[in-house]
Amino acid sequence: VEAEVAEDAGVAERLRLICHEVDWIAELVSSSGSTDSDQDFSVVDVGAVVASTCSSVSLSAGCDVRIVQEPAVMALTDETALRRSTRNLVDNAVRAAGPDGTVEVAVRREGSRAVLEVSDDGPGFGRVPTQQGLGLVTVRRFVSRVRGTLDIGRSRLGGARLTLSMPTHVGGLVTQRHSA
Repeated sequence: VEAEVAEDAGVAERLRLICHEVDWIAELVSSSGSTDSDQDFSVVDVGAVVASTCSSVSLSAGCDVRIVQEPAVMALTDETALRRSTRNLVDNAVRAAGPDGTVEVAVRREGSRAVLEVSDDGPGFGRVPTQQGLGLVTVRRFVSRVRGTLDIGRSRLGGARLTLSMPTHVGGLVTQRHSA
């Protein structure tokens, strides 16, 4: 199929993102039976995880999803759980923003913390019909596990702003920046 669509860059990109989604679902299913242990932690480029997640969400989002990230925001964390939490936050924002809305996703480092901020121009947190999913429950469990915080506020865009912050170290282990 890839050879047949290679001439159409848009179709090829969508196929690449679909393959990425299939890989993500397989990873999610395989990790569903694992326990919440520090053994799942590794040094993760938070910005790369967020960018990858947002690109797959943007396939089905009717709104504009913008990403702003600092380079090399690293954290010692569970990559699968970070990806799942990011997906939940961005999906909620996309749903709140609606088809013509805007979602901004920012990744930055603040001191010894990695910060993921998701903002939308929707009606504000709590004013969108809730779904029966476990989105924020999953995010809160992840935040607790990595000794992070989740703050909910008003976005400069007019909607909700959810800020997930986690230490760049866990249990005394500290991530280090390496310069080339």
